[in-house]
Amino acid sequence: MAVENHELPEVRLRLSTLLNYISMVYRFLTSIAFTLIVIRRLEIDEYGIFVLGLSLLTSVSTVYNLWIPWGIRRYILKIQESLTGTLILNLAYGLLSIAIYLLAVLYYSTVLGEKSLQLLIFLIIVASNPIVLLAQSSVALINPQLFAVVKIVFETLRIMLAYIFVVVLNHGLVGAVLALAVSTIVSFLYGFLTLARKGYIRFKLANIRREISFQLRAAATNIFQVSGMILENLDRAIVTVLAALASVAAYMGIAYIPRSVIASGFGTITLSLYSKMLREPNRGYLVESLRLYFLFTGILLSLLLSLSKPIISFFNPSYIDAWLPLAIVSLEIFILGFARVFNLASAGTSREDLEARSVRDIINTPIGRISIYEFARAAIGLGVGTSMYVVARGIFGDLDPWMVALIYSLSWLFASIIYSIQALRLASRYLRPEIPVRELVSFIAASSATVLAVYFTGGADIVVESFWIDSPKLAVYLAMGGVVYIAVFLTLSPWARDLSRRALNLLIEAVRSRKIGRE
Repeated sequence: MAVENHELPEVRLRLSTLLNYISMVYRFLTSIAFTLIVIRRLEIDEYGIFVLGLSLLTSVSTVYNLWIPWGIRRYILKIQESLTGTLILNLAYGLLSIAIYLLAVLYYSTVLGEKSLQLLIFLIIVASNPIVLLAQSSVALINPQLFAVVKIVFETLRIMLAYIFVVVLNHGLVGAVLALAVSTIVSFLYGFLTLARKGYIRFKLANIRREISFQLRAAATNIFQVSGMILENLDRAIVTVLAALASVAAYMGIAYIPRSVIASGFGTITLSLYSKMLREPNRGYLVESLRLYFLFTGILLSLLLSLSKPIISFFNPSYIDAWLPLAIVSLEIFILGFARVFNLASAGTSREDLEARSVRDIINTPIGRISIYEFARAAIGLGVGTSMYVVARGIFGDLDPWMVALIYSLSWLFASIIYSIQALRLASRYLRPEIPVRELVSFIAASSATVLAVYFTGGADIVVESFWIDSPKLAVYLAMGGVVYIAVFLTLSPWARDLSRRALNLLIEAVRSRKIGRE
């Protein structure tokens, strides 16, 4: 089953993580610009339809995660026909997903009226998913360094097209979705074709029936995790039906902004860590990844906590009441990211799934257990949040949209805390993990110093009423908070100082070599 001459590019943990963090910073800036354009240009109900469309899109797209992770994992482990099997399964489900999405749009047209028909524009992305999602996952795990470049291409295209379609051409919701669709298709196909041109992508038909059969059996172990991912994205869709208002989805959408911001931070770590552990399991990689997580992702958490009100008013002052849900979601997604670092280290270390002969065998592996944990977290978060909303509505009547967002943010925080406990237990079984205490203390001290510095200098109460007048004030406090965090962290962490020196030396060497090349 294994093939010869199936060489893959080397994964350098620090390099790939740092490159992905550079792209993360760039993504952070462009995501702010994209979200700013969309939220400020779209009416509240129109933005609510946009958020609802993303929720439905993510739900139907998540099903691909039943088999794609297995296909890419097996390909990295030198089972070459796995990519072909994954592609065939993608194409088959792609047709079904289009039908499911159309039925969902038809249902929401009975709840929200004709305005919900704007959801049909998302079909462009739904139809392209079979190819695009395979390309995205392949690039992410086969070459994390290239994935950083691809994400920069994606973000650049997205913001350029959003400005053209939404601002210049004034296409509103349709323009925002077109910008997202075109940038996604072009950027990830570029990355996939780059790997193919270098010989890292090969499709093989031998043993294809056996491979498809295996991926379908293995997909059963991902049912819990994928179901959890679907449930996690259905809260906006469900509460929109219960409230019969698109504005509720709009407030929840803006409160959930930290999910994409902080998730991009731990996503850069988990991709590099998992890819590295698959090739060479080593507990030291987990410790290194946690240090990077505390250093870089901690900055984002500190700024989002200390400047939640000015940040949310920066996007649109109409949503300022949602500042507390945004702060809670920031903390929740940071805890979740911390737990997922441990989970992917456990999954990358284990090889039990390669010897599995049944679904029960796979469920007993770390990958199977993680799937169950993901489902439990989503079921708790969605179940508790929806129950709390129904009870509160029964007692107090119709709730303000920001209060609905607050209820769900608290329920997700509760669920993620439980999830993190299970992740640590799983990692202790397979890795005997070590938490870098010095960097943990540095993170806590740096975060506390940042929050206090912003609070006592008045930055926490800024409201960005006028974009051009008030935004520079917010920028000053963002810069100040970042400087305080980095200064405190570097002061307390010898590892961070060593990393800074190494990064500076690499930069100097790169500049020198470029000068020599020109001469």
